[in-house]
Amino acid sequence: MIGSLLIGGLTFMALGINPHIEWAILTETIAGMAMPFFHVYSTSLYQQTVPNEVMGSVFSVRLFIIRSAMPLGVLAGSSLSEWWGVRPLYLLIGVLISTMALIGMVSPFFRFLDEPLDKQRDVNKTSYERMPGTSRSLP
Repeated sequence: MIGSLLIGGLTFMALGINPHIEWAILTETIAGMAMPFFHVYSTSLYQQTVPNEVMGSVFSVRLFIIRSAMPLGVLAGSSLSEWWGVRPLYLLIGVLISTMALIGMVSPFFRFLDEPLDKQRDVNKTSYERMPGTSRSLP
């Protein structure tokens, strides 16, 4: 999952230094093949760890945050590309994404991604039962 995010960041960096359209198309093809792994795994992780009782709310808030951030990204991206140019912006985005992915790879916080699903559900069940306003326990 995090490896595909790293590949996505590297493809942004490659677009920042690439002067040829053929190489840019190849770079975007690589990104297009890598990023579905991140999105599918991310969605599956949410579906497997979020309790059914709150899944609709969690997915709604997640989608709201994503869709709310899009106009902000367009505003920031268009402003920065006017000031710096498109190539430096691609490099900056690629460096930020790749740096975060590398931190995620070495951070002990994300080790749960390698744990079996049953252990993740046990942790989730315990945390859900401690949430205020939840009177029912999970199966």
